Amino acid sequence: MTANTTYCAFTQNALDLDGNAEQFFEVCFTTGASTDTTAPQVKLISPPNSFLNVPTNTLVQMMFDGPISLVSTGQVTLQVSGSPIPITRSLINGDRGLQLTPSVPLAPNTAHTISIVGVKDLAGNTIASSVSSSFTTGAGIDLVTPGLVSVTPANLATSVPTSTTVKAVFTKAMDAASFDPTTTFKLTDFNGAIVPATISASSDLKTFTLTPSAALTGGGKTYTVTISSSLMDLAGNNLNVFSTTTFTTQ
Repeated sequence: MTANTTYCAFTQNALDLDGNAEQFFEVCFTTGASTDTTAPQVKLISPPNSFLNVPTNTLVQMMFDGPISLVSTGQVTLQVSGSPIPITRSLINGDRGLQLTPSVPLAPNTAHTISIVGVKDLAGNTIASSVSSSFTTGAGIDLVTPGLVSVTPANLATSVPTSTTVKAVFTKAMDAASFDPTTTFKLTDFNGAIVPATISASSDLKTFTLTPSAALTGGGKTYTVTISSSLMDLAGNNLNVFSTTTFTTQ
């Protein structure tokens, strides 16, 4: 394809098996300036490797460093004792993530292995090597809604150092794949712009830390922390609150 060019494909009046005609459908995309030859990489797996007491209704998710092709994920499996279990695969988070949904709740108190093989990005580049990660389930399903314990800096805090991080503590282990520094756990500045940042999690997945990529602006500037109720625990239960807090820098 030609660089920096918009392409469109459309269909009209296509018939299904009952003779019903499809309405006009069009999809367009624009190419970039160069080709992509970089293999996709796994950035995060949830539940994380070696995690224990995982709910049997857990969401099994993995995030990549760019959009991937769903048709290339057929070799991504969830296994027990080397045997794949029935799952449905779907893309999430702007096609940068893959979710494996088991057909039935997972077996309790059992080790499960996630095997990631053959995944391709939209340019057809294949993941360089296979990735394997394991977790062990607990006694049963989890239907308990997670709560927010605290946010640091505290709401309306003043004279906060410009080198501060933002820390959120939850009542239970959370799904790291649901955290995004531009949407679900974000920091915005005094102009309403999102502050570039990264997010890290504690080993028990109860504490998440947002670290700005650069020092904040000092001199009494107000920043806003937003924690979305779309955040989820490992079983997909949504956070029970939408939180907005502010603090002012030194």
